[in-house]
Amino acid sequence: MKVAVFTCLFAVSALHFGTIQDPPTKKTQTKPQDKKARKLPPVLQPIRSRVERRDLLQKFRSRHRIEGTYRLKSMVSTNTRPVKGGRGYLVIGQRHLSMHLYAPGSSPDQANIQAVFRKFRIAGDKLVMHTLLGHRNKSNGDIGLEPVGHMTQHRFELTGAVLRIYRAKDEYLEFERIE
Repeated sequence: MKVAVFTCLFAVSALHFGTIQDPPTKKTQTKPQDKKARKLPPVLQPIRSRVERRDLLQKFRSRHRIEGTYRLKSMVSTNTRPVKGGRGYLVIGQRHLSMHLYAPGSSPDQANIQAVFRKFRIAGDKLVMHTLLGHRNKSNGDIGLEPVGHMTQHRFELTGAVLRIYRAKDEYLEFERIE
């Protein structure tokens, strides 16, 4: 019984109050601005200072002409016979390079390999490199790791799409740009 009474009271009040609306309001017209009124001062833009973003890895700078992907074209050495069948790739980025080389060894059972990842900077006509990870095989076939942080400097020449990295005066690796 209580539920029925409550429901009836709720229905009657909903009908009664639901039909009452606010009286319509008159549209107010905006008055023209008084000529004697004080003008507001201009809003000053906030001072924006440069924010250093060390979390952004990509810096938008122009590429150095040495950056790219290269394929080994030839290995030139004056003290030994020319190396035939050598293959390799070199990828140079903004601050890092990765080089992978293969050449047949003195016997058919052994190949000469080298793979290295280095950070580098250019100082004149030299690549100054520090090893981050590198390995190569030794003359007996064992794999030797390059010490981390080992610094090397090699003179380089870039002519068009050809990059030469000199190991000694007349000994160099010649790469051609493929990308």
